[in-house]
Amino acid sequence: MTDYVKIVNKNFNQELLQEELIIASLAGGGGYWAGFDKISQRIYAPSTVHGHTLGELRFTFDPGLTVAQEETLDAILAAHDSTQLTAAQTNKDSDLSAIAPLKSNYQNWGTLDSAQKDNNHRQLTRLVARLLDSSQDL
Repeated sequence: MTDYVKIVNKNFNQELLQEELIIASLAGGGGYWAGFDKISQRIYAPSTVHGHTLGELRFTFDPGLTVAQEETLDAILAAHDSTQLTAAQTNKDSDLSAIAPLKSNYQNWGTLDSAQKDNNHRQLTRLVARLLDSSQDL
């Protein structure tokens, strides 16, 4: 096993970073947010709260990375944009925003026209499909 310490003073979307590492064939390494603190459901921000260097990321790979792979890791960290969402995060946000209208439509079902009812059924089917398998997007 080889450990890599990277100092990056920016926010990270953990799920997006994991996706970027998989795309670059750098999956399988362990990561530790040493100099970061979780500030929201998705975002880690640089912090010294845990006694580590601000922005310290630690990775462990077995076997160790080649020079080219380490350069790729550095490039991914530099280019990462924590404001971007993964497809799964976008779907989840969409699902959460659909709940209130679905409830309202259910309560006012008699006032909906056939197109609104059909749209309601489609959205509900989509939500159930993703509830059963989060990789689904109908």
